[in-house]
Amino acid sequence: MIRILIICFSLFSFNYLLADEANFKNSKIDYQKSKITYVDFWASWCGPCLESFPWMNQIIDKYEKKGLNIVAVSIDGRKEAALKFLEENPANFEILFDTDSQMLVQFGVRVVPSSFILDDKGNLLYSHLGFSSKDKPELEKVIKKFLEIK
Repeated sequence: MIRILIICFSLFSFNYLLADEANFKNSKIDYQKSKITYVDFWASWCGPCLESFPWMNQIIDKYEKKGLNIVAVSIDGRKEAALKFLEENPANFEILFDTDSQMLVQFGVRVVPSSFILDDKGNLLYSHLGFSSKDKPELEKVIKKFLEIK
């Protein structure tokens, strides 16, 4: 079994592709539910992930009717840890549990949080590593761009 070191970024964020785009189309995510899907990989022990959940709740409330879907994928090895996190930090969006690291490898995730924006066919439009309050305006701008909102 391959062990992957995950680094939790709070001060830095980077934009680059981590995996072969073909892998996105074969994931458990239903991209056809909406115009774009924001996929966020998170963990219960990740500080920036804690900060990203309220923002994702705000963004889904604001843009869901305009075609946004958010899927947050827990990479916790124990589902119980993720469920405890979710009790304290409720999500208004879909949650998937990747306890076997299949999606983690499929998306090439090496840092949490990592987020990807994909179109309704599963084509990668944008990727982002890390999360901090300074990222919020840029991420919302990118979401609006792909939703074609001015």
